[in-house]
Amino acid sequence: MRLNSEELIENFEHWCDHVLLSGCSIEIEHRGHTLRLEPVIEPGLSKLDRLVSRPDFFRVDPDEIIHIDWMAEGD
Repeated sequence: MRLNSEELIENFEHWCDHVLLSGCSIEIEHRGHTLRLEPVIEPGLSKLDRLVSRPDFFRVDPDEIIHIDWMAEGD
């Protein structure tokens, strides 16, 4: 992903979180030069070791979600 420096400054914390959570780098154009914001990968840690726990996500068979009456959820 490529941003200009103004876009980065406007939402700096958002883009830092994006880099940390996704593991992807961001290239920044500033005064005709390209900079890169990327996470530092600690040696010895695999992608699985860096996974973030997400206890609020569904832990069900995807076929079960299809048959949920979502209209009743709003009540």
